[in-house]
Amino acid sequence: MIEKMSFEKILKCYSHGEPPTATSQQKQVSTRGGKVRMFNKPHVEAAKQELALRFASRRPRTPIEGAIYVKLTFTFSHPKAHRKAIKKRVMLKHTRPDIDNLAKLFLDAISPMYFVDDNQVAMLTATKQWGPAPGIGLEIFKQCGIR
Repeated sequence: MIEKMSFEKILKCYSHGEPPTATSQQKQVSTRGGKVRMFNKPHVEAAKQELALRFASRRPRTPIEGAIYVKLTFTFSHPKAHRKAIKKRVMLKHTRPDIDNLAKLFLDAISPMYFVDDNQVAMLTATKQWGPAPGIGLEIFKQCGIR
Protein backbone atom coordinates (compact mmCIF):
# COMPACT_ATOMS: atom_id res chain seq x y z
CA MET A 1 0.00 0.00 0.00
CA ILE A 2 1.92 2.99 -1.28
CA GLU A 3 -0.66 5.48 0.06
CA LYS A 4 0.26 4.57 3.64
CA MET A 5 4.00 4.90 3.10
CA SER A 6 5.72 8.13 4.01
CA PHE A 7 8.94 9.26 2.41
CA GLU A 8 11.75 11.59 3.34
CA LYS A 9 13.33 13.63 0.54
CA ILE A 10 17.07 12.91 0.51
CA LEU A 11 18.03 14.94 -2.53
CA LYS A 12 16.57 17.28 -5.14
CA CYS A 13 18.48 18.75 -8.08
CA TYR A 14 17.95 20.01 -11.62
CA SER A 15 20.32 20.18 -14.56
CA HIS A 16 19.51 22.72 -17.28
CA GLY A 17 19.97 21.68 -20.89
CA GLU A 18 18.37 19.32 -23.36
CA PRO A 19 18.03 15.70 -22.13
CA PRO A 20 19.82 13.09 -24.24
CA THR A 21 17.89 11.34 -26.98
CA ALA A 22 20.19 8.28 -27.01
CA THR A 23 18.87 5.43 -24.87
CA SER A 24 20.17 2.25 -23.25
CA GLN A 25 18.04 0.17 -25.58
CA GLN A 26 20.38 0.91 -28.49
CA LYS A 27 22.90 -1.94 -28.27
CA GLN A 28 25.54 -3.16 -30.67
CA VAL A 29 26.32 -6.86 -31.15
CA SER A 30 29.58 -8.50 -32.15
CA THR A 31 30.84 -12.06 -32.24
CA ARG A 32 34.34 -13.03 -31.27
CA GLY A 33 35.51 -16.61 -31.10
CA GLY A 34 31.95 -17.84 -31.56
CA LYS A 35 30.67 -15.86 -28.56
CA VAL A 36 28.07 -13.13 -28.86
CA ARG A 37 28.89 -9.87 -27.10
CA MET A 38 26.49 -6.97 -26.58
CA PHE A 39 27.68 -3.46 -25.78
CA ASN A 40 26.48 0.12 -25.90
CA LYS A 41 26.96 2.08 -29.08
CA PRO A 42 29.48 4.96 -28.80
CA HIS A 43 26.79 7.68 -28.79
CA VAL A 44 25.00 5.92 -25.90
CA GLU A 45 28.25 5.80 -23.89
CA ALA A 46 28.80 9.48 -24.68
CA ALA A 47 25.28 10.28 -23.42
CA LYS A 48 25.97 8.36 -20.18
CA GLN A 49 29.23 10.25 -19.65
CA GLU A 50 27.50 13.58 -20.30
CA LEU A 51 24.79 12.77 -17.74
CA ALA A 52 27.39 11.69 -15.19
CA LEU A 53 29.25 14.98 -15.67
CA ARG A 54 26.06 17.06 -15.46
CA PHE A 55 25.09 15.49 -12.14
CA ALA A 56 28.54 14.88 -10.60
CA SER A 57 28.62 18.15 -8.64
CA ARG A 58 25.25 17.41 -7.04
CA ARG A 59 26.01 13.89 -5.80
CA PRO A 60 25.83 12.99 -2.12
CA ARG A 61 29.06 12.61 -0.14
CA THR A 62 28.50 8.88 0.18
CA PRO A 63 26.25 6.73 -2.00
CA ILE A 64 22.73 6.28 -0.62
CA GLU A 65 22.06 2.78 0.72
CA GLY A 66 18.85 0.79 0.96
CA ALA A 67 15.61 0.95 -1.00
CA ILE A 68 14.88 4.29 -2.62
CA TYR A 69 12.14 6.06 -4.57
CA VAL A 70 13.39 8.07 -7.56
CA LYS A 71 11.39 10.77 -9.31
CA LEU A 72 12.68 11.88 -12.74
CA THR A 73 11.45 14.70 -14.96
CA PHE A 74 12.81 15.00 -18.49
CA THR A 75 11.89 18.36 -20.07
CA PHE A 76 12.58 18.75 -23.78
CA SER A 77 12.39 21.91 -25.89
CA HIS A 78 9.18 22.27 -27.85
CA PRO A 79 9.51 21.29 -31.53
CA LYS A 80 9.52 24.13 -34.06
CA ALA A 81 6.07 23.03 -35.30
CA HIS A 82 4.46 24.07 -31.99
CA ARG A 83 2.80 27.49 -32.01
CA LYS A 84 4.32 30.31 -29.96
CA ALA A 85 1.52 30.24 -27.37
CA ILE A 86 1.99 26.50 -26.80
CA LYS A 87 5.77 26.86 -26.37
CA LYS A 88 5.20 28.81 -23.13
CA ARG A 89 3.40 25.85 -21.54
CA VAL A 90 4.52 22.50 -20.18
CA MET A 91 2.94 19.57 -22.05
CA LEU A 92 3.39 15.81 -21.82
CA LYS A 93 5.68 14.53 -24.59
CA HIS A 94 4.33 11.53 -26.48
CA THR A 95 7.12 11.03 -29.02
CA ARG A 96 10.51 9.31 -28.91
CA PRO A 97 12.63 8.57 -26.96
CA ASP A 98 10.69 6.08 -24.83
CA ILE A 99 10.44 7.07 -21.16
CA ASP A 100 11.57 3.67 -19.84
CA ASN A 101 14.73 3.77 -21.91
CA LEU A 102 15.47 7.37 -20.84
CA ALA A 103 15.10 6.38 -17.19
CA LYS A 104 17.34 3.32 -17.62
CA LEU A 105 20.09 5.38 -19.28
CA PHE A 106 19.88 8.02 -16.55
CA LEU A 107 19.94 5.53 -13.66
CA ASP A 108 22.87 3.65 -15.22
CA ALA A 109 24.79 6.93 -15.59
CA ILE A 110 24.33 8.17 -12.01
CA SER A 111 24.13 4.93 -10.01
CA PRO A 112 27.79 4.69 -9.00
CA MET A 113 27.72 8.29 -7.72
CA TYR A 114 24.28 8.52 -6.09
CA PHE A 115 23.55 4.98 -4.90
CA VAL A 116 25.38 1.68 -4.70
CA ASP A 117 23.39 -0.05 -7.46
CA ASP A 118 20.34 0.82 -9.55
CA ASN A 119 18.61 -2.29 -8.19
CA GLN A 120 17.99 -0.20 -5.03
CA VAL A 121 15.32 1.73 -6.93
CA ALA A 122 12.17 0.18 -5.47
CA MET A 123 9.83 2.84 -6.83
CA LEU A 124 10.25 5.05 -9.88
CA THR A 125 8.20 7.93 -11.26
CA ALA A 126 9.30 9.33 -14.61
CA THR A 127 7.78 12.18 -16.62
CA LYS A 128 8.66 13.15 -20.18
CA GLN A 129 7.47 16.60 -21.22
CA TRP A 130 7.96 19.56 -23.49
CA GLY A 131 8.57 22.87 -21.79
CA PRO A 132 10.08 26.35 -22.14
CA ALA A 133 13.13 25.41 -20.00
CA PRO A 134 14.69 22.06 -21.02
CA GLY A 135 16.49 20.00 -18.40
CA ILE A 136 16.40 16.98 -16.10
CA GLY A 137 14.95 16.98 -12.61
CA LEU A 138 15.99 14.38 -10.04
CA GLU A 139 14.49 13.71 -6.62
CA ILE A 140 15.48 10.81 -4.36
CA PHE A 141 13.43 9.69 -1.36
CA LYS A 142 13.85 7.07 1.38
CA GLN A 143 10.98 5.52 3.26
CA CYS A 144 10.51 7.10 6.70
CA GLY A 145 11.03 4.92 9.73
CA ILE A 146 13.26 2.41 7.92
CA ARG A 147 16.90 2.16 8.96
